[in-house]
Amino acid sequence: MADNAQGPKPPAIEVEERRKKLLKEINRIDNWTNAAADNGLFDKQKKVPASAFENIQCKLKEARKHLYSDDFSDADYYTSLAIRAYDSALYSSSRTWRFSNIYAGHIWIYLITFLVGLERTLLVSVRFQFFETTCAYSGGRTSCSHLGHSRRDTTRSMVSKG
Repeated sequence: MADNAQGPKPPAIEVEERRKKLLKEINRIDNWTNAAADNGLFDKQKKVPASAFENIQCKLKEARKHLYSDDFSDADYYTSLAIRAYDSALYSSSRTWRFSNIYAGHIWIYLITFLVGLERTLLVSVRFQFFETTCAYSGGRTSCSHLGHSRRDTTRSMVSKG
Protein backbone atom coordinates (compact mmCIF):
# COMPACT_ATOMS: atom_id res chain seq x y z
CA MET A 1 0.00 0.00 0.00
CA ALA A 2 2.88 2.36 0.60
CA ASP A 3 3.79 2.14 -3.10
CA ASN A 4 0.29 3.20 -4.15
CA ALA A 5 0.37 6.28 -1.89
CA GLN A 6 3.41 7.61 -3.75
CA GLY A 7 2.08 6.58 -7.13
CA PRO A 8 3.38 4.04 -9.60
CA LYS A 9 7.13 3.80 -9.96
CA PRO A 10 8.59 4.96 -13.28
CA PRO A 11 10.23 2.40 -15.53
CA ALA A 12 13.88 1.57 -14.87
CA ILE A 13 14.97 3.19 -18.14
CA GLU A 14 13.47 6.55 -17.15
CA VAL A 15 15.08 6.33 -13.71
CA GLU A 16 18.48 5.62 -15.24
CA GLU A 17 18.14 8.45 -17.77
CA ARG A 18 17.19 10.93 -15.05
CA ARG A 19 20.09 9.74 -12.89
CA LYS A 20 22.54 10.22 -15.79
CA LYS A 21 21.15 13.67 -16.55
CA LEU A 22 21.44 14.83 -12.92
CA LEU A 23 24.90 13.32 -12.51
CA LYS A 24 26.05 15.08 -15.69
CA GLU A 25 24.73 18.40 -14.34
CA ILE A 26 26.41 17.86 -10.95
CA ASN A 27 29.74 17.01 -12.60
CA ARG A 28 29.47 20.04 -14.89
CA ILE A 29 28.97 22.40 -11.93
CA ASP A 30 31.84 20.68 -10.11
CA ASN A 31 34.14 21.18 -13.12
CA TRP A 32 33.14 24.85 -13.44
CA THR A 33 33.77 25.41 -9.74
CA ASN A 34 37.17 23.73 -9.83
CA ALA A 35 38.21 25.68 -12.94
CA ALA A 36 37.14 28.95 -11.29
CA ALA A 37 39.08 27.97 -8.16
CA ASP A 38 42.16 27.23 -10.27
CA ASN A 39 41.82 30.68 -11.84
CA GLY A 40 41.69 32.32 -8.43
CA LEU A 41 38.00 33.13 -7.98
CA PHE A 42 37.80 31.97 -4.38
CA ASP A 43 41.13 33.25 -3.11
CA LYS A 44 42.06 36.38 -5.11
CA GLN A 45 38.69 38.13 -5.36
CA LYS A 46 37.86 40.37 -2.42
CA LYS A 47 34.09 40.37 -2.91
CA VAL A 48 33.74 36.58 -2.99
CA PRO A 49 33.23 35.05 0.47
CA ALA A 50 35.99 32.71 1.62
CA SER A 51 33.52 29.91 2.32
CA ALA A 52 31.87 30.03 -1.13
CA PHE A 53 33.87 27.11 -2.56
CA GLU A 54 33.15 24.88 0.44
CA ASN A 55 29.48 25.87 0.32
CA ILE A 56 29.18 24.85 -3.35
CA GLN A 57 31.05 21.59 -2.78
CA CYS A 58 28.83 20.76 0.23
CA LYS A 59 25.69 21.27 -1.86
CA LEU A 60 27.09 19.11 -4.64
CA LYS A 61 27.92 16.39 -2.11
CA GLU A 62 24.33 16.49 -0.81
CA ALA A 63 23.03 16.33 -4.39
CA ARG A 64 25.15 13.24 -5.09
CA LYS A 65 24.05 11.61 -1.85
CA HIS A 66 20.37 12.07 -2.73
CA LEU A 67 21.00 11.03 -6.33
CA TYR A 68 22.52 7.69 -5.32
CA SER A 69 19.60 7.02 -2.96
CA ASP A 70 17.19 7.61 -5.88
CA ASP A 71 15.73 10.75 -4.31
CA PHE A 72 15.74 12.78 -7.52
CA SER A 73 13.71 15.74 -6.31
CA ASP A 74 16.14 16.48 -3.46
CA ALA A 75 19.12 15.84 -5.78
CA ASP A 76 17.67 18.36 -8.23
CA TYR A 77 17.04 20.82 -5.38
CA TYR A 78 20.63 20.66 -4.10
CA THR A 79 21.95 20.89 -7.66
CA SER A 80 19.94 24.10 -8.11
CA LEU A 81 21.32 25.45 -4.83
CA ALA A 82 24.86 24.66 -5.97
CA ILE A 83 24.43 26.44 -9.30
CA ARG A 84 22.93 29.46 -7.52
CA ALA A 85 25.88 29.58 -5.13
CA TYR A 86 28.32 29.28 -8.05
CA ASP A 87 26.57 32.07 -9.98
CA SER A 88 26.53 34.24 -6.87
CA ALA A 89 30.27 33.78 -6.36
CA LEU A 90 31.01 34.28 -10.03
CA TYR A 91 29.02 37.48 -10.44
CA SER A 92 30.28 39.00 -7.23
CA SER A 93 33.79 39.06 -8.75
CA SER A 94 35.01 42.00 -10.83
CA ARG A 95 34.10 42.32 -14.50
CA THR A 96 37.71 42.36 -15.58
CA TRP A 97 38.38 39.08 -13.77
CA ARG A 98 35.35 37.45 -15.44
CA PHE A 99 36.34 38.87 -18.84
CA SER A 100 39.82 37.43 -18.56
CA ASN A 101 39.28 34.15 -16.69
CA ILE A 102 35.79 32.97 -17.62
CA TYR A 103 35.16 34.42 -21.08
CA ALA A 104 38.86 34.40 -22.15
CA GLY A 105 38.49 37.91 -23.53
CA HIS A 106 42.19 38.47 -24.07
CA ILE A 107 42.34 35.33 -26.24
CA TRP A 108 39.37 36.54 -28.31
CA ILE A 109 41.02 39.93 -28.83
CA TYR A 110 44.25 38.23 -29.94
CA LEU A 111 42.46 35.89 -32.38
CA ILE A 112 40.35 38.67 -33.91
CA THR A 113 43.41 40.88 -34.33
CA PHE A 114 45.30 38.00 -35.94
CA LEU A 115 42.43 37.26 -38.35
CA VAL A 116 42.06 40.93 -39.31
CA GLY A 117 45.80 41.12 -40.02
CA LEU A 118 45.67 37.91 -42.03
CA GLU A 119 42.69 39.19 -44.00
CA ARG A 120 44.47 42.44 -44.83
CA THR A 121 47.60 40.56 -45.92
CA LEU A 122 45.58 38.26 -48.19
CA LEU A 123 43.60 41.18 -49.58
CA VAL A 124 46.78 43.05 -50.55
CA SER A 125 48.19 39.88 -52.14
CA VAL A 126 45.02 39.29 -54.15
CA ARG A 127 44.92 42.91 -55.33
CA PHE A 128 48.57 42.71 -56.43
CA GLN A 129 47.94 39.48 -58.36
CA PHE A 130 44.81 40.93 -59.95
CA PHE A 131 46.64 44.02 -61.21
CA GLU A 132 49.54 41.90 -62.46
CA THR A 133 47.20 39.87 -64.66
CA THR A 134 45.28 42.90 -65.97
CA CYS A 135 48.33 44.72 -67.34
CA ALA A 136 48.02 45.32 -71.08
CA TYR A 137 50.82 44.24 -73.43
CA SER A 138 51.79 46.62 -76.19
CA GLY A 139 54.85 46.17 -78.39
CA GLY A 140 57.13 44.37 -75.95
CA ARG A 141 56.35 46.80 -73.18
CA THR A 142 54.01 46.25 -70.27
CA SER A 143 51.78 49.17 -69.57
CA CYS A 144 50.42 49.07 -66.06
CA SER A 145 48.36 52.12 -65.40
CA HIS A 146 47.87 51.25 -61.76
CA LEU A 147 51.65 51.24 -61.19
CA GLY A 148 52.03 54.61 -62.84
CA HIS A 149 54.83 53.58 -65.21
CA SER A 150 55.77 51.24 -68.04
CA ARG A 151 58.48 48.62 -67.87
CA ARG A 152 60.20 46.49 -70.47
CA ASP A 153 58.89 42.93 -70.74
CA THR A 154 62.19 41.03 -70.99
CA THR A 155 60.72 37.58 -71.53
CA ARG A 156 58.67 38.66 -74.52
CA SER A 157 61.52 40.55 -76.16
CA MET A 158 63.91 37.62 -75.63
CA VAL A 159 61.47 35.22 -77.25
CA SER A 160 60.94 37.47 -80.28
CA LYS A 161 64.73 37.88 -80.82
CA GLY A 162 65.45 34.16 -80.59
